[in-house]
Formats: sequence, structure tokens, C-alpha cells
Amino acid sequence: MAGMPSVTETSTDIGGAAQFFRQVEGWLNVANLQTRKSNRAGARGRVDNNFAGVGTTTLAPVGGFGHFNRHWRKMQSAVGNPPPGDRPWWPNITAARVNEQMGAAFFAALAPANDPLDIRLWWDCSELNLNAGDSKFTARAIARDGAIYVEIRSPRAPGNVPDPATGLANYGFNPESNLTPGSLGPFTRLGDLDVANYDGTAGFDSSFDNDRGAITENNGFRESWSFFPINDRVENASQNVVGLSYTRDSWRRVGADDNFTFEEKPLHSETGYVLWDEDHGQAYRAIAMPRGVTVLAVARGVTGDSTELHFDTEPTEDDPLGGGILANPVLNQTTRTARFTSTLTIREGGTSFTYDDVAEQQRTDSEEIFRHTDSNTLVRV
Repeated sequence: MAGMPSVTETSTDIGGAAQFFRQVEGWLNVANLQTRKSNRAGARGRVDNNFAGVGTTTLAPVGGFGHFNRHWRKMQSAVGNPPPGDRPWWPNITAARVNEQMGAAFFAALAPANDPLDIRLWWDCSELNLNAGDSKFTARAIARDGAIYVEIRSPRAPGNVPDPATGLANYGFNPESNLTPGSLGPFTRLGDLDVANYDGTAGFDSSFDNDRGAITENNGFRESWSFFPINDRVENASQNVVGLSYTRDSWRRVGADDNFTFEEKPLHSETGYVLWDEDHGQAYRAIAMPRGVTVLAVARGVTGDSTELHFDTEPTEDDPLGGGILANPVLNQTTRTARFTSTLTIREGGTSFTYDDVAEQQRTDSEEIFRHTDSNTLVRV
């Protein structure tokens, strides 16, 4: 599963950061005191308020340091949708902030007076807002429990992070499943039996703005999807359905192209399911939105090898009840959604996916049909 196994991580844990921590601690805490002093003296000279200058021979072998470098230090330097291995975790924390905080903390920890003490790394990511800014990334060196701890605090890493209030994983979704591995047909690539998280910052939205009374476009919005395996195969009489539940949230970009942030309030939120009925060659996308709208869209001719699925809410002669849209009574008095279509393209074995959603809408004060479109490419993180 992606992400951290708990809201704090040390070198004794199993997450990706723990791998980096173990390698750093092993290199800085070598038993031979003269070697330890030599390692630390060289490292101290290179991290002096400039953690960007740290190389793989400074603190750790290439493996763990590469993980840290890809996710922590490539903040806004990654444009569009880089490969999954190079995804930065936080859109609004700059590499400069990470370098400055980590550099100062390690410089203090590596003081010659601390040579007899082990150096330990400790990461707290109980902050849940992935869109938090620079002030949410801090690092300091502190003496406790007979060691020097470099304490790092940041927003959470994307992934299977337990709710810090309850300790429950995935905010109530299934962390595990009784389904057979590889049994989800086309959706196996999106998540199979593990929680899978996808992120993208190249979203495009075109929709009617009620305040402006016109169609507006929003380029470059940020979006996160998380897929969770359903616990068991669903049996509807003779029908058998498997699939994933999911959550989806997006945030509008604000600011100039070279100095942008994302709004705290989501542009869009939804929960739903992507489901596969192998016997009937159909897939379903069931959507629920907090504005009181539900959608059931159907894709036909779907096999386990399908990588491009076309969902539609428009009934056919063969299936007059094939899909549909419901909205709350108040919303129906102002805007009616007549049709919803969606194309889902699963790429590179599930390392990324692209979607194109179109909702055809008609306002009660106009005979014109408006097209509300959303599209994005997201990569697995």
C-alpha cells in the first residue's frame, strides 16, 4: 500500500521514509568513533543551511536517499504529471523550504559535541491537508532519550494513512479484501486488493459559473483519487459484481503560473464505485456528490482486458433503464442534468489513468444545453 503506515515514522517502521532513515542512521551512527566523527564532520560541512547540497555519499546510499529526494525535494520543480517515481507529495511546500529546514536541523544535530550520541530521525505527518503551505514543513534537532532526534513535521504523505483521531485505516474504507487477487477485471490495474492513490495537477474544467452567468474555464486544477477494494463479491440474484470504491477531490488553482497555490475549499468532491459484471460484459460507475446528486453510468462490451471504458447514462433500446441521473428537488428547479458520459483510459498497467467527463445540463432560465466538462491525467503515488 502507498503512503505511511502510521502518522509518525521512524527507522523501525516499514514505510519508504523508514528505509531512508535506516540508511542515514546507519551511516551517521557507525560504531567506530573515528569513522563516525569523520562521516559527521563531512556531512556537517555540506548541510549548513543548504540541504540541497546533500548527495548520496553524504548521508546515505543511493536507494533510500533517492526515495527522499524524489518525493520531498522535488516539490514545485515537477511540472504537469511526471513519472510516478518522481511525484512530489505536496504542491505548496517548496524545495527551498525543505532544504532550509532540513539543513539547519542536521547542522545542529551534527555538532561535534553530539558525536558520542546516536542521531535518530522521527517524522510526524499528522497534518492531513496535502495543500498546506511552507509553514507546515518544519525540522529541528532535539536531545531526548539519550540521543539526538531530527524531528520532522509535515503534511501526510499520500496513501493509506490511519485517522489520527481513531487509529482506523482509510477513514472507514476497507484496507483489505476477501476478493481473489486479479479478479477485478479492467479495474485490477487501478487498485486490485490494495488501496491505491492517484494525483494530478493538470486538470481542465469548463462549467457554468452562477456568479458570472457564463461558462468559465479552470486550467491546472489539482485532483486526488483513492481507490479501495470492496470486501466481497456482490451477488444480485444471478448477477455477480466486483470492483472498487473510491473518493475523489479537486482544488482550483489560484495565482500566477510561476507562483500558484490551490484553494483550501474543494472545487469538487464525490464518492462512488467502479464495478465490473463479467458475465454481462458491463461496467458501472456509481457516483454520489455532496450537493445531492447521484449518477449511474454504464459501459458495455467490457472485458477483463479493457483499458478504455465508455460510460453513458443514456438508455438504449436493449436497456431502457440503462443508467440515470437524480438530483435533489431544489437543484432540479434551476438546473437539470440530462446526460452524463465518461471515458476512462487506464494507462501503463495502472501507473496512471485519464478521464474525460461530460455532463449535459440545461438551466430552467435558458433553452441552451450547457456542457460541463472535466478531464485530467493522474499518476499513482
